[in-house]
Amino acid sequence: MLAQRFDVRLVTVAAGAGIGKTTLLSQAIEENRLDPGGRDVWLSVDRADSSASVLADSILRALGRVTDPHRIVTVDDICEAIWGETPDNICLVLDDAHHLVGTPSAELLATLVSRLPTNGHLVISGRELPALPRARLRSQQQAIGISETDLRFTVDESCEFAERRGVPATVFDDTAGWPALAELRAAFGAPAHREFLWEEVLAPLTLDDRQAFLLIAAVGGGDAEIVAAAAGRQPDAGSLSMLPLTVSDTHGGLRPHALWAEMARNVLDQQDLEACRRRVGAVLRSRGEYGFAFELLADAHDWDSALATLFEACNDQRRPPWPDVVARWKARVDPTLSERPEVTYLDAYLARCEDPWSDVAWSAFGCSIDAFRARGESSRAMTAEVRMLWSAWLRRDRAAVVSLDQRIYQEIVGKPGDGLLTNAAVLADIDGDTTALRAVATRLRKKHLEPRVSHFPGLHYVHADLVDGCANVSTLEAAIESASAGETIAPAAGSGWSILAPGVVAWALGDLDKALAFDIGRIGPQFSIAERAPALSFAAIRAAHIGRTEESASFLAELRVISPSRSADLVAGMYAVAASTLAYVRGDIDSAKESLRDGLEGRDLHPSGAGRAVLWFPAVPYLLDARCRELLDARTGGETRGRVLRLCRALPTWRTGEATPSAADLALLDDPASLLTALPIPLFVEVAARVNELRDPRGRAALEFAAERAPGIVRDLLAWHASTSGPLSKAVGAVGSGMSLPPPLDVRIEVFGPTRLSRGGVLVTHPDLARERVRQLLLALVAHREIRRTRIGTLLWPERDDAAVSANLRMTLSYLQGLLEPDRVKVVAAWYLRHDAGVLRLDGGQHLSVDAWDAESLLDQAETARADATPSLELTHLLAALRLWTGEYLEDVAGADWAEPLRQSIERRLVRAALRCGELLLGGGRPDDVIGIADRVLRAEPWSEAAYRMRARAHLAGGDRASALRTLTLCRRMCIELGVEPERETVALERSLAVDS
Repeated sequence: MLAQRFDVRLVTVAAGAGIGKTTLLSQAIEENRLDPGGRDVWLSVDRADSSASVLADSILRALGRVTDPHRIVTVDDICEAIWGETPDNICLVLDDAHHLVGTPSAELLATLVSRLPTNGHLVISGRELPALPRARLRSQQQAIGISETDLRFTVDESCEFAERRGVPATVFDDTAGWPALAELRAAFGAPAHREFLWEEVLAPLTLDDRQAFLLIAAVGGGDAEIVAAAAGRQPDAGSLSMLPLTVSDTHGGLRPHALWAEMARNVLDQQDLEACRRRVGAVLRSRGEYGFAFELLADAHDWDSALATLFEACNDQRRPPWPDVVARWKARVDPTLSERPEVTYLDAYLARCEDPWSDVAWSAFGCSIDAFRARGESSRAMTAEVRMLWSAWLRRDRAAVVSLDQRIYQEIVGKPGDGLLTNAAVLADIDGDTTALRAVATRLRKKHLEPRVSHFPGLHYVHADLVDGCANVSTLEAAIESASAGETIAPAAGSGWSILAPGVVAWALGDLDKALAFDIGRIGPQFSIAERAPALSFAAIRAAHIGRTEESASFLAELRVISPSRSADLVAGMYAVAASTLAYVRGDIDSAKESLRDGLEGRDLHPSGAGRAVLWFPAVPYLLDARCRELLDARTGGETRGRVLRLCRALPTWRTGEATPSAADLALLDDPASLLTALPIPLFVEVAARVNELRDPRGRAALEFAAERAPGIVRDLLAWHASTSGPLSKAVGAVGSGMSLPPPLDVRIEVFGPTRLSRGGVLVTHPDLARERVRQLLLALVAHREIRRTRIGTLLWPERDDAAVSANLRMTLSYLQGLLEPDRVKVVAAWYLRHDAGVLRLDGGQHLSVDAWDAESLLDQAETARADATPSLELTHLLAALRLWTGEYLEDVAGADWAEPLRQSIERRLVRAALRCGELLLGGGRPDDVIGIADRVLRAEPWSEAAYRMRARAHLAGGDRASALRTLTLCRRMCIELGVEPERETVALERSLAVDS
């Protein structure tokens, strides 16, 4: 048991029925059996043990002591039995200790905990546990408590359990990680686990407590107010909280798992259930928890209250619902109520979520507004008008925005006026007036706004700066401010833009790491296409810039799927720029031009429409499309975009040799990250090479930066340029010299037995590997990992002079390099063979694996597992390491003076590991596996008496005494041949066999 191994005196396991307490303890005992740390003593407690004398007697009998029926057993007797004549570790396991709660035995157990001998350990398990003196033990880190949460299956464990039982993992979706229910579901299905819950868990409750618990479970539980409303009275939450999968708090709250709700719905009277739902729904609505309140009121068929609550839920200022939630609510509405304005509003809400430019959404909003006003509900009409404004903004319908703004203003103020400041920002954005937009945003950021529009001021500020190309630290601050507000009310209108803003601003500022760290998944399906399109386009452009073309293509494919049409200028512009960037990176310049031409043709390049992506990501549009160039030249704007455009303007004449760029044109080279966010990787490599030709060290630094971020495409681009006779061929060769890039195929080296080399999983059979010196050099590098060049020369050619050694080593290295990286671009340095300050090193990071290195790592992990007292994990690592031991270490250099000490060291370590592995396998009852391991040791060390003994014990454990005797006879013969006496352990094993006979 772990208590024995870590010198923990007390382990408590408290959990409900069927949670896995007994299974856990059984597994711990099995671990101890593999590698004993003491003796385990198990006692299953029953009701009779509630008497202290009976419990004491039961413990003493479990410890193997015969008791005197005429004498009462005391704690002193138990302690004496645990100490014994030889105080080995004793772990006393008391299972089902809930029978002792509130009984005289609880006091006896508490006394035993306080007076336990130093070699004694207690493990106490039950649904609930008696009071125990644990404070002192906890302060000394000698007490461990395991709860129900610790024992429930995780998602991964449920999947593994499903695989073992041969059932789909979805079978366990409603078992809440409860092991007993998972087992019942796997074997019998749902009805069986309902019977288990009723018969084993609920039956002992009183009728009133059972009714109260089921009503509470039916509504999912809650705080004390909800619990009282559900039960119709104040129940005894303390007693109900003891039920499995039920969480309580100190204030009377109770939250049964959803699993209980299934049973409640099956057994409760319908009228009682509906009354319960109405009571709880009213409480929740009064507290602003509209979504849950609507569902309960709908289930109670109280439609007037339910629809009113539903409208409030859709317009919740702090918890706006996701579209799939709204769709689920809509599906729960009685179809006969479809003409009610709340339902029409719901239709508009859902249509806008799918396509905010939709005429269906526009019409449905209008209908709901008219119907609310006809009913005299002007407040709800105004709320619908506020939601309609988002569509009017995206449609760039200025007249509609003005009309809606004035109606809302009059409703709020009570008289006509100029409109709301928030809508002044919308009009400035539609007009493309960034000066006005920034001014309004600055004023709004100082005001306290309602939550669902609080993210817009910072967002307006960001959009103005991005349109003007003048993003700076203040822009990033505004973006973070907007994102923080947007996160709390997502997916409310505009919140997706706010969440995206820091990523786009970081990209504009050249902060590559921050931009790449932004998770596009945060703007998922719950957001409308108006917000997902910029996010997916940014993701596609970002991936393309660093050469992740497949990733970029997948984002574009997703955008094509979710886009309702190409009618929306914003979506069309975003897609066009992203598709053009990807085509450019793939080297298809014609397709890149076509994407821009077709995507933008006939569209107004307005900053809030098709022109947004052009202004945000200007380089490719500027170089490839005349209309985009015209727009960008007209809106050069601030320094953020200006430095990108200066470089793009200089590039054509630089390519033809007509002019050399100025220092201002090359300002981006001061920061390679900014250069990579400005230019996609092919342009980046071209500019870096050309700058290097100007004897500017920034070119080489930029290329090295790109090689770290996108080695694959940088290697391909360098190879392509080097293979052509184009103007960049010489420049690329100069800038790439000395750089190191990972090769496209990983390398595997195997040195147990004959040397084997694989690339990309394919065995290398090239004749150069058969060269003796090539293999020796490779094996020396494997054994030493790094070695001085002079030293390796002395090892391989001890009889040659320095000049001959140098020439031979240079030639041998070229052969080996050709085997490891046959396709290496000559303008870059070797990846696997590193040469630094006279030291040769074999290294490839994650791209290189060596069987001997893997085996040593596994042996290190096994030693760690042994120190952590987890022999099952230790055994797993040992078996994995021994599977790699397929032959002699460095077999191809056996006998070489330099190799023998290294060979013997590894072989000795593997022998020790194999013997330890055999011990654990014998402890785990796997003697058949031990014989093969013993034979492997004897092939490495034919004189190993420990291996002979292990083989003999394995035969004995398998019931083959004759083979055990033959094995020991062979061992005795080996000792005679060596002229040594057998070890004491061998003699003892021989004697035990003789006694048995």
